[in-house]
Amino acid sequence: MAQQPETAGQLLTTVSAYRSLVVASRDWEAFTFASKAAGPELLDSIVVERTIDEISHFHFCFSIGRFQGYLASAICAVIWPPALLAGALAGSVGGRLVTEVRRGLSPDAIKDLGMVLDRGPFLLIAIGDPLGIRANEFDSAVDVATVPLDSNLQALRSAHEQDDEED
Repeated sequence: MAQQPETAGQLLTTVSAYRSLVVASRDWEAFTFASKAAGPELLDSIVVERTIDEISHFHFCFSIGRFQGYLASAICAVIWPPALLAGALAGSVGGRLVTEVRRGLSPDAIKDLGMVLDRGPFLLIAIGDPLGIRANEFDSAVDVATVPLDSNLQALRSAHEQDDEED
């Protein structure tokens, strides 16, 4: 499993892979419950199911806050572009948010997150600050990668709002 970066004040993105929806669901529920109790450190989180061709099901979405699955969906689209073309994410996330996320992830970060995709059909994607994403919360995962997202919260919110205005 990947090591968690120790940089205070920056956003982190975590992708964890699971072989079972039951296990992914258990981790997601524990993770989001802990985040709701601790405060606003978690910005967004989803659990999706992936086939070889597409994101086939959108199982869970973090319902607190502004993003409600869109930011995590943008992460998914950046690390696996076919997600935007077919399946459960097709057309569901705006281009400005995807562009802002792409600017915030280095090529190495995209590679690290993308490598996790092939490790299991169920993916938990979470974005938050270092206090909101703790590596030990993903112990049940087959594989986990946590990388910095070098974008500020205001830029992400602005991109999301601009996408909303176009809809």
